[in-house]
Amino acid sequence: MKSFRTDLGRIWVFILPFLSLITCDSDIDSYSSFSDVTNKIFGRPKNGTIAAFGDFNSDQYVDIFFIVNEGHGVEIFLMHIDGTQAGKANIERPKEAITSVVPGDFNGDSLMDVLITTRPDGKALDKSAPTSAYVYWGPALSEDLSTKVSSNMIDQPLVMDYNADMIPDIFGAEMDNKRYFWICNNMTSPYAFTKIPLEGEHSTHPFRIPNSNAFVDMLGSGYAADLFVTSMVGEHPEFEVWLMQEGPEAEPAWTFRKNFTLPEVPDNVKGPWAHVGQSTFVDIDADGQLDHILPLCADEECLGSYVYSMTAKEDDWKELLKPSDLELNTKVWGFVPPSQKLSNTLDIPLTLRAGDVNLDNYPDFVCILQEHLEGPNVNRAVVVLRNYAGKILEPAWPTDGTANIKGPVMAAFIDATNTGLLDVIVVNQPNLNDKPETHILGNQFSIDAYFVTVQVLSGLVCTGDATTCPNGKYTYGVNQPGPQIHYDTTSSNGGRQKSMAAQLCQSSYFSLQLPHVVMGLGQNPNFVDYLTVGVPSTVGTPRQRQFTAVIPNSQLIVIPKPLDKPQDWTSKLLITPGQSVVLTGAILIGTCIFIAIVAAVLQFLEKREDEIQKRQESHRFHFDAM
Repeated sequence: MKSFRTDLGRIWVFILPFLSLITCDSDIDSYSSFSDVTNKIFGRPKNGTIAAFGDFNSDQYVDIFFIVNEGHGVEIFLMHIDGTQAGKANIERPKEAITSVVPGDFNGDSLMDVLITTRPDGKALDKSAPTSAYVYWGPALSEDLSTKVSSNMIDQPLVMDYNADMIPDIFGAEMDNKRYFWICNNMTSPYAFTKIPLEGEHSTHPFRIPNSNAFVDMLGSGYAADLFVTSMVGEHPEFEVWLMQEGPEAEPAWTFRKNFTLPEVPDNVKGPWAHVGQSTFVDIDADGQLDHILPLCADEECLGSYVYSMTAKEDDWKELLKPSDLELNTKVWGFVPPSQKLSNTLDIPLTLRAGDVNLDNYPDFVCILQEHLEGPNVNRAVVVLRNYAGKILEPAWPTDGTANIKGPVMAAFIDATNTGLLDVIVVNQPNLNDKPETHILGNQFSIDAYFVTVQVLSGLVCTGDATTCPNGKYTYGVNQPGPQIHYDTTSSNGGRQKSMAAQLCQSSYFSLQLPHVVMGLGQNPNFVDYLTVGVPSTVGTPRQRQFTAVIPNSQLIVIPKPLDKPQDWTSKLLITPGQSVVLTGAILIGTCIFIAIVAAVLQFLEKREDEIQKRQESHRFHFDAM
């Protein structure tokens, strides 16, 4: 449904009190069903593997970046409200295998660039082979204008903001295990990167490969993102948290703050964890703090699959999912073992991708589960892990929409229809020699729950002309890693309701995060009392702005400019009316028509009574006339 602009907020103020009349006690826990809308979006299953999301042409619709041509090309699929427009192969690396794609504005010109990583052709899955990183400068994405960042990285890098200037930088390590930041802020040479080492305690520990490094507020430090690093101490994985502080001459100084290890194995498990999945960061229990979510396998075949969470306030792991929760009709299901080869060209680790499918304020997860059968045949399925108030996860087994998906290898959330409801996008590849195809499962959620979507831009203005700026107009930045979003409001039962989310906090190994955050409000049609947005900053100099009375079912676009004056930040509000709004409008119109009819009838009766009285008055004898 087409979004309307801020002027509808005045209408909303009028109709908001009526929402309570039609918000019934429907089962918000009833899960949405999915239908295959692939042909509607793509025309047919799209060849290629989804690699990233981003608004390439700054039209407020999420575009999809695909890895195509058996890992040798990148194609951008542009999404539109009135249909779709297929992209073309914008980037080609015929002699290398592309392993990841990350869109971002790496030189601060407000135009979207594209970072790709590659390995030598034929060594895409060889973890001992060096990784090369290139930036293709937008909007042309020409190889002639591309810049080699490094040809000696040990693994895929993290896109983050090293110096809090709202220009994305790159963090990674080279083959000698030394960690570096690569920044592009030399205005005399806008296409060159400067390499800055990260030094200090724990900086010599090698990355865990595949890494799940992140740029996220793990310490609750005033909505400012920290640097989260996954490393190895000997044969044991470790998690590190680094804090951005102000160093000499106001330069940032990244300082090691804390570290922690894996959860202890359950009593019935022998030995250490066999497989460690990718970390994910969401507010699992809606307490206003981000939590660290970690999938694990207790054995090589992932017959024992677990999910644990750790809150920012406590350093204790909590079990959310255990193997018995994944049994279906006495059959054993579990995660796909990371050691199992799903692609000839792409490394697809065990990952839980987060999104609030039913908008109940508790983020859910989508993943690929595998039925463990004897013999070479396996049965894989796309499964949503349903979040019950941050206490347990329960699998919602697919019952519809997946008839054409026989061998899913990767799944993520996407708002394909731009309505606030999260759909599921799936890469299907039943056999290694098959070409990967991408499908979209449309969310058919029937309960009219509420949400708020927040997108934080860089605030950097495109100063070019109509030939260089997207759509021939000024923009205010593109995908920005690191913003933290928090809301606090009054729930429908009078209590406090809150949640926190991070925008683009991860970028490697198909993290597939949207360039905005969707936060469910449940069946709460009230205004969002307080919504706080924070952008990267050093400790003690917070950059955050609080917005009040945000309309539900809306998209808030925040432009943090000027950067150090949050009180002057501007915002734009787009409203997406839900079913309740339409129904409320119909009720109001019907009520007005009913009142008008009643008023007309009363007016008619009153006029008729007046006429009767006049006739009676004309036949009376007036004694005053004698």
